[in-house]
Amino acid sequence: MRIFDTCIFSLALAGVTGLTGLLCTDSATAADLQITDTYKNPAYGFSIHFPHPIIICTTPPPAPNHGFVALLRTDTCADGALEQSAHLELFVRYDVLTMAQSTAELANELCENQAARRSVIRIAGLPVYQCPSVLIGELTMWRYFFLRPKKNATSQIYSLDLYSNQAYEKQDQWFQKQMLKRLKFTQNSATRH
Repeated sequence: MRIFDTCIFSLALAGVTGLTGLLCTDSATAADLQITDTYKNPAYGFSIHFPHPIIICTTPPPAPNHGFVALLRTDTCADGALEQSAHLELFVRYDVLTMAQSTAELANELCENQAARRSVIRIAGLPVYQCPSVLIGELTMWRYFFLRPKKNATSQIYSLDLYSNQAYEKQDQWFQKQMLKRLKFTQNSATRH
């Protein structure tokens, strides 16, 4: 990932984030920050082409790259500021012994013992489920998730969480669904834990 030692100009994210102007970061946090219209994750074998260029935060090497955070109305990956502003989190992990063995059990775990419902969205023929929304501080969180079975390997669990406030929730929910619909799997993906 490219390290930015100076300020970088953001793109106008028309209708989605409204962010324009100058992003200034130091080299320690800059490794996390990128502006892109496509995110690729070779470790888990998927990519997403965004409807608009967007600012994302990823985990810098050597940490495992489990996904990203897409910033909707802020321009910093710093803890605290990020959690208090609208954003999307895509996180992928392999099933482990503490996680569920069935979709129903997985729903209990990912929806914190609430019932999940099946959404109309499908990804590569796989059903996508939605947890009930929950209030976290001043933001509401919506979670979609699905299980990607792997041949001769442990299944991958994908979750896409939206944190938004009431003023932007419809716009942000549209963007969340677009991201899900645009998620594509690559043919050859490495097995990582």
